Amino acid sequence: MCKDNKEFAELVQEYRSLKALQKELSAQITSVQTEILTYMKDQNVHDIIGPDFSAKWTICTSTSYSKDKLEMLLGSDLSSVQIHKSYDRLTIS
Repeated sequence: MCKDNKEFAELVQEYRSLKALQKELSAQITSVQTEILTYMKDQNVHDIIGPDFSAKWTICTSTSYSKDKLEMLLGSDLSSVQIHKSYDRLTIS
């Protein structure tokens, strides 16, 4: 716990520094992940097992529905209101 305003100001500065570091690390992680996925896609492989790691790439898809459109079209064919999303998932262990 902080004893005075000076310690509090130092704590706030430490928080800001850590948040900036978090943002920088997140960008680096995203860059490396993109590089790994690009390699796996270029090699046309979904699983790579190394001596001390395994990497698995899968394509995930989800479907959701637009509530407003469903309310307008209730009872009709729902395929016109489906929202499809796909994304890559990379698992490293």
